[in-house]
Order: sequence, then structure tokens, then C-alpha cells
Amino acid sequence: MEAPTCAVVANGDLRPEDLNLIEPNSMMVVACDGAVWPCLQHGMAPDAVVGDLDSIDEAGRREALPSDMQVLHIPDQTKNDLAKAMGWAKTQGHRSLLVVGATGGDLQHEWANMLACAAIAADVTVVDGRGARRFLSAGMQHQLRIGPGATFSLMAVHDVEGLTLRGAKFELNDATLPTGSRGVHNVTLGDTITLHYATGHLVLVTDSRAITTEDAREA
Repeated sequence: MEAPTCAVVANGDLRPEDLNLIEPNSMMVVACDGAVWPCLQHGMAPDAVVGDLDSIDEAGRREALPSDMQVLHIPDQTKNDLAKAMGWAKTQGHRSLLVVGATGGDLQHEWANMLACAAIAADVTVVDGRGARRFLSAGMQHQLRIGPGATFSLMAVHDVEGLTLRGAKFELNDATLPTGSRGVHNVTLGDTITLHYATGHLVLVTDSRAITTEDAREA
């Protein structure tokens, strides 16, 4: 997976250290509706704000936005604002996304956000105060630096076939990983793990927020 080229800021629990992960000079920044306000308070002006805009169209608030910011009203009520923002980012050519503010707050919104990340055909990294969730593409060789002795879990969002994992205490070779609890609490042997899988959809969950991509190429 390549380094994220777009950051999406959702309107859940947002901490300054989460916003500090965003590098506006090297990635596009998209805010989900009302998430634009904490971004601006943090001194970061998003390139675009996307959603149903119910938090933007309150009396007089739209006028407070920078004049050069794109404001995109997508009224589709079959998708939440995070799904809309990520979908729009994909139309702009972004295939690797960093998502912050997607957890905390309303539990139903949090579940909807995670499922939206699982559903989109992109590499998505969700970071919060508890760690990171990385939704990984099939058919790619992923080399991920998590740190020595770090605990991580690999879980299938949709049944995974042909999973090979190296650099962990419990390695896998062309394995099947069904949707469920298998894959919880593995441990890295060194700094880095490598993995690839053929079909399905895989998410890596770790307490470490320092996870980085060393390499990603077609398997």
C-alpha cells in the first residue's frame, strides 16, 4: 500500500494528536460535514468539505468557511458522510486514505464508519487514540512496519483465501481466514511483517499508531 495521499476527517472523537498525523502539504484533506470546524480551529483548512451539509447550512455558518474551499453537497441518505467523502476522494484519483475522527461518540455511527471503510475499494488506515485499523487490498504484497514485539490481529471482513504471513509468531501459508474471530493477537518477531492474500477483504488491527508501509507491490 502506498503512503496515504488523502486524509479524511470524520466528525467523531477528534484529538489534536490525530489531526497532527495529517500533512496538508503532501496530501489532500477532506472534511466530513461538521468536521470542518475542528479542522479550522486546529489551524488546518481542508481542501473540501463533503456530506449532507446539515452542520454547514446552519444560519450564517457557511459564510465562515474559506472562500476557496470546495463545498460538496451529496444528499444521498443511503450513505453516511464518511462514505461520501471517501467515495469523492476516489473520484479525484486517491486510492490510499488516512481516516481520523471515525470512532468514538455515537456507537452506531462508529460501526457505520468501520463498515464504510471495509466496503470501499481502497487502502484505508483508520487511526485513533487506541491504535490503528488498516484495511488492506487483495492481490498486493504488503510489507508493514509495526515495531518489535507488537501485538496485532488480522481479521477477515469478508472470507479471505490464499493468505500468507511472514515475520510473526504465528505465520500462515496460503491459508483461508473465515470471517470471525480467528487471527486475534498475533505478535511481530521483528519490526516488519509481510503478507499477501488472493481474495476477500482483510483488516489489520493493532494498538500501535506508528504503523508504516515499507513496501506494497503486486503479489
